[in-house]
Amino acid sequence: MLCADIEQEVREFLKEAFFRYGLVDVRSDDSLLEKGIVDSTGILNVVSFIEERFEIAVGNELLTSDFDSIGHIAAFVQRRLSEKPEENS
Repeated sequence: MLCADIEQEVREFLKEAFFRYGLVDVRSDDSLLEKGIVDSTGILNVVSFIEERFEIAVGNELLTSDFDSIGHIAAFVQRRLSEKPEENS
């Protein structure tokens, strides 16, 4: 899955989950925490979404820096997806 596709899905989730904030002006490298889009509880919501949607475990490796921006989230997901073993069809 391309990083741009992951970014789009994360952006859509953030729009739905935190609809009171306009995400139109949020760049991929903007800090979601500094812009006030999410707080520490919001990060947990993002983690839950990531684990469910992309079927990856974040576990104890959660670093705020990995979830601070849409770009960092997408890079984290892409990295974890590349580490998953291929499923046999």
